[in-house]
Amino acid sequence: MKKHTIIFLMIITYITGISGYGYYSYLKTKEDIISSIDQELKASAFAINFILDENYHARISNKDSISKERYIQNAQKLTNYAQLANVEYLYSFVKIDDTIRFVSSSFTQEDIRANQVTKYFDTYEEASDILKQSFAKKEIMFEESTDKWGTFRSVFIPIQINNQTFIAGADIKVRHIDSLLARAFIDALVTALFFLSLIVPVIFLYIKNMERERKHLEDVIESKTSELQIINRDLQNLSTQLAKYLSPQLYNSIFTSKKEVKIGSKRKKLTIFFSDIKNFIKTTDHLEPEDLTYILNSYLNEMSSIALKYGATIDKFIGDAILIFFGDPESKGVKEDALLCVSMAIEMKAKMQELRTKWLQDGITQPFEVRMGINTGYCTVGNFGSESKLDYTIIGNHVNLANRLESNAQVNEVLISKDTYLLIKESVNCVKKEAIAVKGFDKPIQTYQVSDSFHRNVLEERLHGFSLSVDFDNQEIDKDKVVDILESTLKQLK
Repeated sequence: MKKHTIIFLMIITYITGISGYGYYSYLKTKEDIISSIDQELKASAFAINFILDENYHARISNKDSISKERYIQNAQKLTNYAQLANVEYLYSFVKIDDTIRFVSSSFTQEDIRANQVTKYFDTYEEASDILKQSFAKKEIMFEESTDKWGTFRSVFIPIQINNQTFIAGADIKVRHIDSLLARAFIDALVTALFFLSLIVPVIFLYIKNMERERKHLEDVIESKTSELQIINRDLQNLSTQLAKYLSPQLYNSIFTSKKEVKIGSKRKKLTIFFSDIKNFIKTTDHLEPEDLTYILNSYLNEMSSIALKYGATIDKFIGDAILIFFGDPESKGVKEDALLCVSMAIEMKAKMQELRTKWLQDGITQPFEVRMGINTGYCTVGNFGSESKLDYTIIGNHVNLANRLESNAQVNEVLISKDTYLLIKESVNCVKKEAIAVKGFDKPIQTYQVSDSFHRNVLEERLHGFSLSVDFDNQEIDKDKVVDILESTLKQLK
């Protein structure tokens, strides 16, 4: 009976897993198809101003600006390009006296037969709210809508020429999208049914096969859209590459105009994190350059992923050393920033154990031990440098203190200052360590070692007229005095 139950559970688990994965694969393919189509639409709409000559829109001021013959010639150009790009319509609008009018448009043979060819300066009677918002906000917008020409997914791209706003647009029929999605759904369903007839060990092969199919589909979509993406590829590549040199918070602040790119700084209370690999150069002297590059990049990649997970600002990499801080350009509050920083350090420490095991499996036998230091205090943060080159970083004694804490930490230890400890002591277990002397500080700095636990050993009891709270993890507790107080209180109660 037990054997049958186990087999039944395995079958149910297998069916659920296959079904779940098939559903996920369909949703991902659907997302990829929609994203690819949107990229096609954007690239096609961007191309309108280049398909027509550069001065076409610049010369438009009224209905008599462009001849009928010139409009028809340009309509034919757009029609040819729309057929090449596999989109239904290409067009551009201008808004004059609150009326949206066509100033260019492609057409189809069906339009000609139905006598629905758009004429120059025709009023677009079915202009949607999204199109009007695109004119008003001057933002790229997508919509799905139905008009006399059919049901389409559209993109509207504002173009500013001679203080006049034009909208370049591109349409693709929704039924074309639906057919792609239906085909993707059928493919996923058929594949899932086929693999459900196989035994459990085939699951691994199934996942690999689906990943290859998905990758193949991505490659096909990319190859079909590559020519259309040439126009905006340089800008997209530049944005992508620039993002790798900036923390996500700084990148978003700059590209959303929340932060000006100029020399300037401010004083702010931050939590600073330093880490490095002890004796990294000595440990890696015997390694080949390829192995050293592999280790360092995998280490920095994993640590960066964890840092970004907790919302940290990655200041810089200095060889194997990492400087990170919390509190700017975004902050959740000084206390929460400190707790996030310590939580990040604990996870980094655990990840290092995984990396050491992986490196050992790869034949790299030398152990790599990390030291970490954390401090909280007022720093100067901002853009430093010249008008031609800036560096967003932090400076100050508290930055130096975080560095000294790291250099005084033992291997695989997270050493924090008292300022950080006071912010996180209610949430994280810490052990009091020796005080260290630091240049720039009059008194020795008390240090604490972070444990790998977020639960404190605290006794709390409350009754009417009675309250008792004892923190057994507090290293500064005067146990003898506490015992005296309890004994004295016990005598009074008796």
